[in-house]
Amino acid sequence: MQNTKTLADKNVVSQNELAMANAKLKKANAELALAKVHLAFTEIRAPFDGIINHLDMKLGSLVEEGDLLTSLSDNSKMWVYYNVSEAEYLNYATSAKSKEKSNVQLRMANKEIFPIPAW
Repeated sequence: MQNTKTLADKNVVSQNELAMANAKLKKANAELALAKVHLAFTEIRAPFDGIINHLDMKLGSLVEEGDLLTSLSDNSKMWVYYNVSEAEYLNYATSAKSKEKSNVQLRMANKEIFPIPAW
């Protein structure tokens, strides 16, 4: 377009040629905008942070509307169930009766303490 405009300013090419170059530029810009819209439809965004399950689809797979890609688990709140011996429970129950607060912490499989305190 720039080259054709420069040539049209010097009367080397006709105004019709300039109009044709301008139309081609507008067409290319419209195709680019359409491609960007189509590309935006290829992004998958989750409404919250979490842990995804196994991905059944590979990069480049053709998917249809309604196909299940994976599942997402919300891990912002976690409920933890654990076994406590009777002796530990009785010690806890005794301290709870005396109105002392007991801090409960979760030690994970890698021996680290879970960073979010229990309520």
